[in-house]
Amino acid sequence: MDLKRLEKDITALETAAIIKGGIVLYGSSFFSVWGRERAARQLAELGTVVCNGFGGSVGEEQIYYYDRLVRAYEPAALILRGGVNDINSGVTGEAAAMLTVTLADMAHADFPDIKIVALSVFGCPFIAGLDETKRAQIKIYNAALEKAATERDYFSTLDLTPFFSDNAGGYRPLFTDGLHLTDAGYQELAPYFIHKIKDLI
Repeated sequence: MDLKRLEKDITALETAAIIKGGIVLYGSSFFSVWGRERAARQLAELGTVVCNGFGGSVGEEQIYYYDRLVRAYEPAALILRGGVNDINSGVTGEAAAMLTVTLADMAHADFPDIKIVALSVFGCPFIAGLDETKRAQIKIYNAALEKAATERDYFSTLDLTPFFSDNAGGYRPLFTDGLHLTDAGYQELAPYFIHKIKDLI
């Protein structure tokens, strides 16, 4: 893998001033689509929020850019989004979870008082449309994160599936493409996300 394939996206994120001591959202396109300004505004009740998402990223890339996009910000809390791109590209759920947990452990080693929340790969139309093998790997990924959380007092998980689910066994119309949210979707998610994150950090 070319770990520098997303370097332009990283450089773009680095044009903004580094704000230390806040909450960093770190991971793939669920965060990059939310965006720096919008996430900071919609999640302001949590305090200072820096959204360092870079779309399409996988766990190895997130580890590679950790020093620049997480460590440099000296965060009090870290919210991770990973797994889905890894599994969709053929990585096993167990291996993908190991990468996410490695990120958490790296952050804890650097900042012993940090609180870290990893988002489970939540249910959505895109996930429902994957083949059975990949859906099984997603279950393995989520279970591995939950197990890791029982072994670490600084690490917890958050599953957003209940928010996205409707009463008929499907999903609410909050997605643009089955995976990424509409503007209204992020707006509606924000207070729910704030409430859940407050309980975890």
